[in-house]
Amino acid sequence: GSKEGRLVAINIADGARQWSEPLKTSGSAGGFGCAPMGGGGCAAALGGVAIYGTPAVAGDLVYIGGYNGKIYAFDSSSLQKRWVYPAEGNLESIVGGLTVALGKVYFGCSDGKVYALDAATGNWEWEFETGDKIWSTPTIEGDTLFVGSFDNKLYALNATNGEERWEKPFETEGAIVSTPLVYNNTIYLGSFDRHIYAVDAIDGRLKWKSKTEAGNWFWAKPIAYNNVIYAPCLDGRVYILDAESGRELVDAIDLGEPISSSPVLVDSLIIIAL
Repeated sequence: GSKEGRLVAINIADGARQWSEPLKTSGSAGGFGCAPMGGGGCAAALGGVAIYGTPAVAGDLVYIGGYNGKIYAFDSSSLQKRWVYPAEGNLESIVGGLTVALGKVYFGCSDGKVYALDAATGNWEWEFETGDKIWSTPTIEGDTLFVGSFDNKLYALNATNGEERWEKPFETEGAIVSTPLVYNNTIYLGSFDRHIYAVDAIDGRLKWKSKTEAGNWFWAKPIAYNNVIYAPCLDGRVYILDAESGRELVDAIDLGEPISSSPVLVDSLIIIAL
């Protein structure tokens, strides 16, 4: 997705754009858009829907969260709209991506709530309220949903009914926008306190906290490969940590630009967008 309200497909092998489709809504659907201006400003994109989170694909549907506070389900082949939630009115802005599993669409919202919708119909299933806005994309492992909030907490929820799984949420010293990574029964996530955390997925117990304080916030989701955690940061560096101990294995790789998008692992290739 893009700020210009387009759904874009890119060839992994050579980076070539395969297609780009504008997503339009009527005024009554709550259309909202953002188009970049000179000097880093933002202007309304008439009829467009700004997309900040990663779309999700499941079966023959692609699911998209709009900054206008709506969730859209499109046919992945024709891009014909199947359903919109809410059908009337709007939620607050949706910044994070969507997760589709167990027949449901899960997402966090700027109103501080986690929502679960029926993936086929868009009907409301349940919601859970945190203490502040949610820009993190939920992660699911088995039937447990993990999501971070601006209230500095990581929550573990029953994906079926939204009930809390841990005795209490895990708390850091900064907002959590980073999407949680679950790897070997451990949750890895970054915080606005500039540290990476490893948390036991079963009980929410701290395993380790990175000793190095990064130069900026952690926004992007970490990625794991061969028991190594790669954690991109807004300071433009990728921090490389041992998954078991949190020890920094080598000096951070400096890419020179803030990294806010989550990496993608394809075979042994880690792809990072700047």
